[in-house]
Amino acid sequence: MPRLFDLLSGSSDEQKLRALAQPKRPAPPAKKAPAAKPMPLPLFEQETSLPLVPEFVALDFETTGLDDKNERVIEVGAIRFVNGVPIAEISMFINPQKPIPPEISDLTGIRDADVATAKKFSEIADELVAFIGTAPLCGHQIDFDVGFLKAELIRCNKAELNPPQLDTALLSRIVLSDLKGYSLSNVSDALEVPLTTAHRALDDAKASGFVALKLLNLLGEIPYHIRKSMAHMCPASYLKSILFATLGVPSAHPYSSKRTLPPIGQKLLHPDELIPVDQEKLTEFFSENGALSQTVDTYTIRNAQQQMAKECAAALSDRSFLVSEAQTGTGKSLAYLVPAALFAQANNCRVLVATHTRNLQDQLIAKDIPLVKKALGTNLSFSVLKGRSNYICRRRFQKLAFGELGYISARERAGALPLVSWIERTTTGDIEEQQQFNRSWYRKVWNLISAETHECKNRACPAYGECFFQRARQKALSSHIVVINHALFFSEVCAETSFLGPIDGLIFDEAHHLEASGHQHLRTEVDTNRFMQYIDFMSDLQKKIEKIPANPACDTIIKSLKTSIKRLRKASEHFLTRVSTFASPHSRDGQVFAAALAPDQYASDPDGLDIDITLKDVGDTLHTLLQHITAPEKEDTFDGLGAEAALCNQRTSQLRADLIYLCKASTPGHVFWAEGKVDKNWIKICGVSLDIGAILSQVWHTNKMGVIFTSATLFASDSHDACLTRFGLTGDHKDKTIVNRFTSPFSKDQSLLVAAPWMAEPDDTEYAQSLATTIEQISCTFKRNMLVLFTSLALMNRVYSMLRASSKLDRQKVLAQGLSGNRHHLLTRMHTDKGIIVLGADSFWEGIDAPGETCEIVVITRLPFIVPSHPLTVALAQQHETNGGDSFFTFALPEAIIRFRQGIGRLIRTENDRGVLLVLDRRLVTKGYGKQFIKAYGSAVQQSTDSNDMVAHMDTFFNQPHKLSKTLKIDSEPQYVPFDDL
Repeated sequence: MPRLFDLLSGSSDEQKLRALAQPKRPAPPAKKAPAAKPMPLPLFEQETSLPLVPEFVALDFETTGLDDKNERVIEVGAIRFVNGVPIAEISMFINPQKPIPPEISDLTGIRDADVATAKKFSEIADELVAFIGTAPLCGHQIDFDVGFLKAELIRCNKAELNPPQLDTALLSRIVLSDLKGYSLSNVSDALEVPLTTAHRALDDAKASGFVALKLLNLLGEIPYHIRKSMAHMCPASYLKSILFATLGVPSAHPYSSKRTLPPIGQKLLHPDELIPVDQEKLTEFFSENGALSQTVDTYTIRNAQQQMAKECAAALSDRSFLVSEAQTGTGKSLAYLVPAALFAQANNCRVLVATHTRNLQDQLIAKDIPLVKKALGTNLSFSVLKGRSNYICRRRFQKLAFGELGYISARERAGALPLVSWIERTTTGDIEEQQQFNRSWYRKVWNLISAETHECKNRACPAYGECFFQRARQKALSSHIVVINHALFFSEVCAETSFLGPIDGLIFDEAHHLEASGHQHLRTEVDTNRFMQYIDFMSDLQKKIEKIPANPACDTIIKSLKTSIKRLRKASEHFLTRVSTFASPHSRDGQVFAAALAPDQYASDPDGLDIDITLKDVGDTLHTLLQHITAPEKEDTFDGLGAEAALCNQRTSQLRADLIYLCKASTPGHVFWAEGKVDKNWIKICGVSLDIGAILSQVWHTNKMGVIFTSATLFASDSHDACLTRFGLTGDHKDKTIVNRFTSPFSKDQSLLVAAPWMAEPDDTEYAQSLATTIEQISCTFKRNMLVLFTSLALMNRVYSMLRASSKLDRQKVLAQGLSGNRHHLLTRMHTDKGIIVLGADSFWEGIDAPGETCEIVVITRLPFIVPSHPLTVALAQQHETNGGDSFFTFALPEAIIRFRQGIGRLIRTENDRGVLLVLDRRLVTKGYGKQFIKAYGSAVQQSTDSNDMVAHMDTFFNQPHKLSKTLKIDSEPQYVPFDDL
């Protein structure tokens, strides 16, 4: 059979050529790749006129790691495309002259034996370079492959190669706006391009080549004015040439916007007198034939849900407080949303719902509140409001597009390209609604273009009328229900003044996080980043003033500013270095460290004093500057700089005050510490009030409103006093507070708790191996999905390595947080596969919804006591001792029990679920306080004598038939069960 490139060179009949294409998917490559020579390729269906890129080479490398300086290529795949048709290929293994790491072999399927007899890169370099020639290189994140190509050529003493680059990862982010992810497999699926075997060089190269052809065809469908903006904003590159080629003729206007945003509703007023919720209407809504049952086919009457809804309605109507623990199956979201909606509409006022996690926030906005609106059949208005840093600033983004926003690298400018089309589509400006731009990767870019206050002109801004952040605020003022997070509550509602004004109802979901959120978001921090942002802001002001022509009166001011900025940069570096030197010996696992600051520890530090003096000098200089540039006769000359200088002055005063507070470290009732991370080379000093409850209590005095606190895990014992104290519900507030607990309606025979007194002690050197052996045995026996919860990342990583080294387990089914992908990827694997072992820490203890066979075994490796070494934890424990309590029994143990309940709540999610909870911490049954954890579980514990006995108990449980309860009822007596619905 003639070769494909021979046919191409000898015939112009494209239809005849396509008839030779094989319609079936190409077979996976063999272990031994073919020799390096041109090969025929099957054609995929594609839309091709004459392509924007007539010729290119799709290239992909598989490597031993990510660092091109120390790692090596193990496989190369390259395909030449001419006029949209592949005509030749190269595919071969490369001997890296070093072992292939196990994780790379797992990912690619390439083993040491496959490359042992392959050629070295130096032996194929000339052939590969000749194959590439002068053609552009195409690939998914092609800069990675080009980086390895250049590094390998340098090691071979070959001439440097600088080909034009076409990155399909960036191109897909520009063209495809609604994907959940932009990996090559995701993009290939979206474009219906076959990807036979991901992470093999030839298949990846082939897929990226056809992806490029489809994306280039779709590029022309982007509206002209958006492509024009992209072309001008794009850094000098091959992509810039392609974008200009789609325009036909050059344009002199770098950025244009044709967006008009929909109008905002009228602001809701604060009523003088409240109309109580209609209880009959509320009861009817939840009845068997009520509005909810007519809207939701699967609706089941829940007594607990109805009772909680009535109590929420009463709290809002009476401006009182409700603390309600509502466990899984209660349906607490609707239990508070329905009365909130009825209350807000009856009084034409606003109710705020504050969550801790983004997941719950998204669920409320996308699912629960629209459901309530549909069921009520009314014009219920709702919105979500986030902090400034979540919204893009139109004016600053336009300045970025014009190149007027300071220096950013070519990579950063290219990374921001997808925002050009997004800002034309979005009605919210909330960066979290899109997947194309990753603000973690491009943090500097996002800091420049977000709506943060340090450069906001407010009403003086020409884009104020279409400002996303201001519109979000206005929409919040006109919405019956406004969803926020705990952080925004502390920054806005707890502030002395808030744009929100009087609030008529406030609901905290995930309220068990409220105190910790207060400690996180009310703290004062000073670190390297804050110093650098301040100095950059000052330098920017200085440069703008210098550009004012014929301005001799400012020369002295500018000179003073320059000197102060130089001194401040040097002093801040020295100061933070001294803090780091003091704190870093407190590092845990060689990484994170936190050390308490003693009173006045840095109050007399030479560098700290120099910073204070310098900031005072800057303040004086700015005051003089303001007097000069705000004079009536100078307003035109310094247009706009007066507000910027005033903001600089304000930030100077605030930074100085914060440094004095932190360096003195002596405010009564506050805790101060330094924290950082060794490998990230960052350090900060922090200070915060210990008593968040006192701050909240003052808020309740100032704002008269109904407040509801709810969560699946609020109480650690029968006493509610500690919880009420944390929420500021003491004194007069306690008299207006109702406390209730709604237990889960699920059957207790749905789960089994098994203890392991035969395990090694958690601090024993053999404990990690004991964990790995037990997990291995359980997985091999039952082949059921398992979630293993850790309190220590170091322990998790050790057990992960041991399990991956096991010959009895499928390495591909052993996954770990942070090592095997993000949380979404791990949960997807649990939902789509069986026999999966997921090791998780921290965030995996809550917010994981894995019903049915998705997760049938939960393992708690250690009872989740708080790490006692952090200065904040130590100070809170000391506070309990000072107040007459016992730091262990009134602080550490209750916190651990609540965390324990969150962990076991991952097991049973619906009335049809069954599962086993294994606690591999022997202290559950060997220590007296273990009884408190068992009580929190709500049923008896099954002790095992060894691992075989544990397996036998599990086998008996899984083989028992389960009688499903058809009627969901609330228990008459409050008790703990292992469920929550975070």
